Amino acid sequence: MATHPNRVITRDELLRRVWDMDPRLTDTRSVEMTVMRLRDKLGGKAAASLETLRSQGYRWNSSFLS
Repeated sequence: MATHPNRVITRDELLRRVWDMDPRLTDTRSVEMTVMRLRDKLGGKAAASLETLRSQGYRWNSSFLS
């Protein structure tokens, strides 16, 4: 996400690319839990930069850090 700021990345894409899992064959909350932990570690403005776009996916919004 950091290398492609402002690009929406779907949950399915993250499951495939990060965990090498087929989203059709799995019922996991790995993406959601990882995003939550990442926000906790980042804190403040950086945490707000990691946006959840309902029914779309996730995005690193670089404008929050300006």
